[in-house]
Amino acid sequence: MAGHGDGLASYKAAATDISVALCTFNGALYLQEQLDSLLRQTSRPTELVLSDDGSSDASVSIVTEFARAVGMRLVVAPTHARLGVGQNFNLALLLCSRQYVALSDQDDVWLPDKLATALAAMHEGEARYGTSCPLLVYTDLTVVAADLRPISSSFMRSKGLCNPSPHDALTILLTQNFATGCTMLVNRQLLERALPIPKEAVFHDWWLALVAASCGHVLYVDQPTIMYRQHDSNVIGIDTMALSLKRIIAHPASHLEHGIAMCTSCARQLDVLESRLTECHAATAAIEHVHRVKEAIACGGVRSVGRLLSQHVRRLGRFRTATLYLLCMLKGADPRP
Repeated sequence: MAGHGDGLASYKAAATDISVALCTFNGALYLQEQLDSLLRQTSRPTELVLSDDGSSDASVSIVTEFARAVGMRLVVAPTHARLGVGQNFNLALLLCSRQYVALSDQDDVWLPDKLATALAAMHEGEARYGTSCPLLVYTDLTVVAADLRPISSSFMRSKGLCNPSPHDALTILLTQNFATGCTMLVNRQLLERALPIPKEAVFHDWWLALVAASCGHVLYVDQPTIMYRQHDSNVIGIDTMALSLKRIIAHPASHLEHGIAMCTSCARQLDVLESRLTECHAATAAIEHVHRVKEAIACGGVRSVGRLLSQHVRRLGRFRTATLYLLCMLKGADPRP
């Protein structure tokens, strides 16, 4: 495989106890660039775990040839029916064997110090909270076009996001995710509690952040470690607040319907989170907080708003918070299982 000779020397330079969970679906167009960025890591991964979601292109062969050429341990998930992004990552994460796991999309490019930066933050967290504490590290991203031309130097700022205080992290995560999966590094202690990812989880990265904030800690590094590529096939891309507002104004009915459906999905996610936290003997205060917010969203109407206020529930920014309260007020009560 051309171009890997120089990368192989650096690949053998600094091993770490990290698995990379890579999920693919017809990603051949940009996949090689992502794999090559693994070779340029100043702290290299020990293991690459691939779960392909039924690609009809050369995605699997690109990854297997890459691993063979550079001598990287590769674990390939068994062939399976189409799972979707969340359950595809669930399968990949279940197969990872190392102490730390980095989540990888198929179309980004990692900056050379991506893993070293996240691992340093992880070790700082372990020194502060103990090695038995579930931890999740995430970072900012540089947003780029399909040809890697810069669009925004900060994904977080372009989305109007910020890292909340540790005290507020769980309260915000109950109704809004702010941690991007492709930047995440998680430890084994978190995976033992978070896996398997339930089908009710809205997004896999949101679920991981919820469990981390409930049982341990979410840690943020305020610097980009990834070039986050935007193209026509993105599952989740970037929308500025202004663009989102324009779309809502242009199609208010469809956005209202979508927002109400998302509130219902959020309540279902919190329901399975409450069960998972009970199973892993999380702090009673966290379980009760999750339960009360779940019930507040599920009841709908004006009562929903009152209950959310009593739990100090908010999202990042006044507009997002007001939208949440409005949607919960407008939706009816969710049916009981």
